[in-house]
Amino acid sequence: TCSLSPPPMAWCWPMPASTSPIWRPATTAGACCCCPKTPIAARSAMRLTCDGRGLFVYRTGATLKVYHSRCPHHSTDIPDLAVAGGQLTCPKHEWAFDLATGRCIAKGDVPLTELPHKVDGDRLLAHW
Repeated sequence: TCSLSPPPMAWCWPMPASTSPIWRPATTAGACCCCPKTPIAARSAMRLTCDGRGLFVYRTGATLKVYHSRCPHHSTDIPDLAVAGGQLTCPKHEWAFDLATGRCIAKGDVPLTELPHKVDGDRLLAHW
């Protein structure tokens, strides 16, 4: 179950054997987006889509960061190809972000929207 609050919507992805995410409504009264914890290599990012909402998950060691995929500049939905190392660059106006902090490091001054999250067993629960 999701213990993050307030819970606006619920989706869940238990760790499947396959590599393709299959999103389905969660049965909890709360709301979380669940994604795999282990397939994300250290110092790398993974882009996930949940109910039409894009998310970037970045891992450094045991630390995970979860960000909304929309650029804070003009709300462009940043694609997975925009990740290079620990940096995410919006293709529309080239705003660049440090994925370890979410801070804008080129062109702008507004950070990525970081989403509250927690690890629950083999799942990462993110709240929006």
